[in-house]
Amino acid sequence: MVERKMKMAYRTIRWVWRMWPVLMIALIFFIHNMIITYLPVDREVTNKTVSFFVQVIGGLLVLYSIDSNVGIIKKKNLLDVLVNYLREFPPIQKPSTCKLQVPITINIDVAGTGAVERNPNTIDEKIAYLQEQIDDLKAQLHRSAGDISNKMEKQRTELLDQIAGTRTKIACIEENLEQVSIGGVKVQLFGVLLIIYGSLTTYIA
Repeated sequence: MVERKMKMAYRTIRWVWRMWPVLMIALIFFIHNMIITYLPVDREVTNKTVSFFVQVIGGLLVLYSIDSNVGIIKKKNLLDVLVNYLREFPPIQKPSTCKLQVPITINIDVAGTGAVERNPNTIDEKIAYLQEQIDDLKAQLHRSAGDISNKMEKQRTELLDQIAGTRTKIACIEENLEQVSIGGVKVQLFGVLLIIYGSLTTYIA
């Protein structure tokens, strides 16, 4: 029974902490209110100071979240994006050269029966010659079937590898989207709440 209550309390705490941006704003409001109520400080100056700092921190948090999202999606940070943007400035951008390479592939397939043509005279020679032709045809069909089977198996293996690679890429994209949509939202929300709190504090002051 006690263990069950402990698990319920732990789950409740985790559920409440999922809204940590709102809780942090409430904590900041509580500390702010305690300072201007119980400490001998100028109310207007304190409000302006708190407003300045929370708005700056809020803006930096939003900027940090954007930088993290850019890093997740493009594997770059905002500084890299800015540097690339400056490098693309037309007067200093180097002209790009395009080299055209045309691959040429020549496949030569030579298939031979291995049988020597001859002109049989007797019936026995004709039968023997015909049997040789049949055996040679069977060998060719066997080789062709083996080649086709090997090519199909190779293509099957390549296709399975491509499917596995595609699944891995999809899983990576889903993970990145989840990080962007869930991980960064709370930081952005906290930053926006700080900016709003700072603006309201300035208005009250």
